[in-house]
Amino acid sequence: DSNQDIFVNLFIREKAGPLGYNYMTGLLDSLETLAWEEDKLVRACIILGSLANIDSGGQWANRPINSLINIFLPWMPQTTASIEKRIVAIKTLFKIHPEITKNLVMKLFPNEVSSSSGTRKPIWMKSIPEDFSDKIDRESYIDHINKYATLLIQWSNNDLKLLRFIVLRSIN
Repeated sequence: DSNQDIFVNLFIREKAGPLGYNYMTGLLDSLETLAWEEDKLVRACIILGSLANIDSGGQWANRPINSLINIFLPWMPQTTASIEKRIVAIKTLFKIHPEITKNLVMKLFPNEVSSSSGTRKPIWMKSIPEDFSDKIDRESYIDHINKYATLLIQWSNNDLKLLRFIVLRSIN
């Protein structure tokens, strides 16, 4: 499809180094901004998932999968959407891009090198309430991880690699 070719072409034109550039940055920033709003989260994630599906990788860390990871981080979610709405977004993404979604959810589990500088926040829209905090208490964090583990178990379909991942992450 010619629309997909346009985005593939944008990924291919990425250049690394001090004078490098990445034409996807503005698009990814826009989608991250939209994901802050609960009513736009699902659609923004579907588009990011579609972009992740055609992204062949590159030198820049600013990639669609990383935008998705940052949006859904259980210890610092970058959306005002409730956990229930986040789960709906992830389930919807799974219906369209199951492998991308499994990879995403696996990267949301705790690990020793997880870090984030957050996503692009809305500037002109008043999407984020003044009392919003991206800090999560321990109980909410554990709830997020349990919900993500439940999804992976549902999607495992006897995939031993995925089940092993869940068991090993549950022990840690």
